[in-house]
Amino acid sequence: MLVGGTIFVVQVKNYKGRLVWEDTSERRRMQWKIGHYGETILPKPATNPVAQARSYIRPAKAYLSATCDARLSNVYMQPVGVFTRTAAITAIHSLDKGLIYVEELPMFFASRRNDRFAEHPSTWLLRGLRALPRLDVIRSKDGQLFRGFLEGSHLEYRGPDHRTYRWSWEELEVIYLESGFFSASDRVTVQLRSGQKLESAAVQGRVKMVSLDGQRAEHRLSNLPLIAPSPIRTTAKPVGLAARV
Repeated sequence: MLVGGTIFVVQVKNYKGRLVWEDTSERRRMQWKIGHYGETILPKPATNPVAQARSYIRPAKAYLSATCDARLSNVYMQPVGVFTRTAAITAIHSLDKGLIYVEELPMFFASRRNDRFAEHPSTWLLRGLRALPRLDVIRSKDGQLFRGFLEGSHLEYRGPDHRTYRWSWEELEVIYLESGFFSASDRVTVQLRSGQKLESAAVQGRVKMVSLDGQRAEHRLSNLPLIAPSPIRTTAKPVGLAARV
């Protein structure tokens, strides 16, 4: 997003519990949570959200400079890791490093204001931002969001009646999946861009995604309560990514 003449790459996290650094490198953080009965749950490691946001910048610049304007390769982009108030981030909080709460974003934006572009952003800069490919989003059962490019042209899964269902990513607006507690199948709700909503059941299916930095991952459909394909499907990927695919 472009705010006050600066481009911000924002990674939002909705975690619960206390967050601390795993070690002095500050590459990974640990999430400490308290259970429903007051018990301490084993800590869960995860990547620094600022590092996650930063990983998008290099391939995005490479893509924009190759497809839009070479000047975009030199534009500064500020990574930010943002948390909701469900997380206690006192141990990792840093306005300077961009590890903040959601409500601190306006103050952070103001502190990184770029007067050169604030009042009258250059046309080539705005054109480049509009040309950025929209990322697909999937969410796992534990609440983790993954953003990248869904592989293939369609979602495919098998129903309990052995019927194979295929949905083109282009026609899908969002897919919701509810686990079956007393059955071997999961309920799938498909919202089409035409406005039509359809329901079916799934017993088998996989979803493959490539992240913006070129990492490929495969997920079981049963572990994804939400899939949101980008409304803009594109075969053109950032060159930093395409080199790895």
